[in-house]
Amino acid sequence: MFYSSIQLINFRNYQKQNLKLHEGVNVFVGQNGQGKTNLLESVYFLTKGKSFRPGKAHHFLLATAESQADQSSLQGVLCDGPLKNLVRVTLSEDKKQIFINQKKTNGAKLTKTAPCILFSPESLSAIKDGPEQRRELIDEWLVTFSIKNHKTLTLFKRVLTQRNRLLRDIKTEKISRSEGDRLLQALNPSFLNAAAELTKARIEALDTIEPMLAEAMKEISGDSLSNVDISVDYQVSGVSQSDSDLKRIHDSLTHRLSELQSREVISGHSLIGPHKHDISFLFDGEDSRYHCSQGQQRALILSFKMAQIMYHYRVYQSYPILLLDDVLSELDKSKQANLVKFLTKIDSQIFITTTDFDFPFDFGDRDMAIYQVDKGYVETKN
Repeated sequence: MFYSSIQLINFRNYQKQNLKLHEGVNVFVGQNGQGKTNLLESVYFLTKGKSFRPGKAHHFLLATAESQADQSSLQGVLCDGPLKNLVRVTLSEDKKQIFINQKKTNGAKLTKTAPCILFSPESLSAIKDGPEQRRELIDEWLVTFSIKNHKTLTLFKRVLTQRNRLLRDIKTEKISRSEGDRLLQALNPSFLNAAAELTKARIEALDTIEPMLAEAMKEISGDSLSNVDISVDYQVSGVSQSDSDLKRIHDSLTHRLSELQSREVISGHSLIGPHKHDISFLFDGEDSRYHCSQGQQRALILSFKMAQIMYHYRVYQSYPILLLDDVLSELDKSKQANLVKFLTKIDSQIFITTTDFDFPFDFGDRDMAIYQVDKGYVETKN
């Protein structure tokens, strides 16, 4: 599966860009601030229907000295064997629409149609940055491979938003405490059901990927870590949680909610649920946040991404589209070489951004194209 071409209109710093793509490796080269990551973001939009960068809707619209566009669009031809699908995403300040072959669809179906895995500097620093980044790592993986998981995550976020709004209204006395308690009692079952389903999905996913994580870590780091035990620990309120039985998870969340609901009203937001859980990457049984160097932490996250690729192939006998946003510059020479060696064995369309005009990495006999990016304009170099 690969994109044979993409078109950007009024997106970020691109007024209009038509780009033919290679089935193999596509390298976008240019100085910082020229639009390389914007190109990767456009491909990400065409695989997930959303951005991987924070921002508001107007940030996607091309702004010039004279005016700002009121709508931008992204379009790509997705090839899957003999089949070709036209994927289109339109963006404005108040609306986003996704189409496959002129038929309106949603992000979940698009993700299933065009699975994608992103490697970014932000993801590589997830271990030291905080639990939110680590939760995003696993949730991004969950929704890539399952429409059901996508719906579970979307439902939980929606109910959490409703519950937090209600708790804020109680705290600020926009509604009475008695009315607030009544509404909370009505909302809590939906919240607990969604929270339990998402927790179960995360635990099962980590249990599935753990053997492949250890395998990938050895591949990216070489023989020096062949005897190191690599594992992942899902934590609820700081306590390891490996039980994926839905009823027991639901009962545990219900008990915790009964303990903390008074404090939730005082604080004005939900204090229990998957949005508070954490994931620890263990290196020989020790939490990598405190017992690993920055290089080892990055190798762990890189291995987690590589394990996702392995998992996808084992389940579907195909590879997802891969996006590497200036990741190679974040790694030392040996890990760079090991990652490229791993990628040469993968029959996947790959997009890479780099500032190095003398791209030093050898992908063997894989089809590769290099594009120069300068101020929102792309030129093919080979």
